[in-house]
Amino acid sequence: MTDGTSSLPFQQAIGGAVHITKDWQSGKTLSESLEYAHTSGEAGDVTFIVGDDKIKISAHKMILAIRSPVFFAMLEGHLPEKGEITIPDIRGDIFKSFLRYLYTDTIDLTIENVVPVFSAARKVYGG
Repeated sequence: MTDGTSSLPFQQAIGGAVHITKDWQSGKTLSESLEYAHTSGEAGDVTFIVGDDKIKISAHKMILAIRSPVFFAMLEGHLPEKGEITIPDIRGDIFKSFLRYLYTDTIDLTIENVVPVFSAARKVYGG
């Protein structure tokens, strides 16, 4: 399959159950697969509770650790965080936008979100 439009499902055993999902791996670029992993939370291994609304956002430790020294220290350092991680001072939509950047190197900046996104970036990159 070279056009990346496969609609053949694949099977994944999870906890004794078999789940059928669309193929998001074969015939996709790395960026497309990471975008899917980010938006779906598929195989996520860390959960953040974000903002005043306490939105749950699933992510992947490996991606975060290789993209951010702050996340590396938080997730893999001497005293790694366990369970859900609370981030009260970043809005959920801003955190999602920034995570999308960490996963895919793309971000949609607008006049409304540019300052909060850069503020989140300073926190996540330790700047």
